[in-house]
Amino acid sequence: MEDLNRTRRLFEIFGPMDAAARVTHLGARVKQWDDVFAEMDECCRQQVSA
Repeated sequence: MEDLNRTRRLFEIFGPMDAAARVTHLGARVKQWDDVFAEMDECCRQQVSA
């Protein structure tokens, strides 16, 4: 969960445009921010459980 909080903090610091670039770099397709956060949540859950 710490990684997710760190990622959300990046969104706050860098703003939507740069954050979108970062999320796209992570392999997520930017559709709506809710979808982005849902994908990030799932990604973080998979990493934690791995």
